[in-house]
Amino acid sequence: MVPTGALQSLPWSILPSCAGLPVTMTPAAALWASPPQADGEYGPPLVAAGPGLPGANTEASAIAGLHQVTALAGPAATVQAVTTGLDGASLAHLAAHGNIHPDNPLFTSLWFDDGPLTVYDVERLARPPRVVVLAACDVGRSAVRAGDEIMGLSAAFLALGTRQVIASVVPIPDAETAPLMIAFHQLLAGGESAASSLALAQQRLSRGQPAAMAAAAGFVCIGPGTAPAAS
Repeated sequence: MVPTGALQSLPWSILPSCAGLPVTMTPAAALWASPPQADGEYGPPLVAAGPGLPGANTEASAIAGLHQVTALAGPAATVQAVTTGLDGASLAHLAAHGNIHPDNPLFTSLWFDDGPLTVYDVERLARPPRVVVLAACDVGRSAVRAGDEIMGLSAAFLALGTRQVIASVVPIPDAETAPLMIAFHQLLAGGESAASSLALAQQRLSRGQPAAMAAAAGFVCIGPGTAPAAS
């Protein structure tokens, strides 16, 4: 799906016609033609949690266990450590406070132990992660400029070559987001694509606790195509 303007920030899973279906939106159809990097070029997954979110540490620990890596949390989750881990990762899961700058989207950021990780930090990556999960408020939203050009954190990853970004387009509660994220990563580790993993995880939670269901509904899948499962 190639939305236009404000439709870039619509939580598509709440539409009855999209419920339970893998929906991938892309800023431009031209991205579908961009060749993916070879799988052999990717390193281990990165899982990191920012400060001030007790649920993020629990979420990160559970997800790191699924992918058999150690999560960066507390003082270890510095901007430099996270940026280093992002470079060339097969999968990145970042659970942190998100800060949107509608007037200057290049300063949209995720907060870690020693400060913000911004779009500028992402743009310095030599090799972007194949799949990026941004478990933070609003960071799936991008500022839309003339000609429907989008700018923001998710757009920066896509411009570098990330195949899929999973992110929320609305504010999300801390602890209530963990069930969706854990279910998503269980499906991803089991071989489902990123888009299918998100749709199936949202469907699982659609009849659960209202808070978890509301948190799940805000996440969307953005990218040029169906990325394979993380390894």
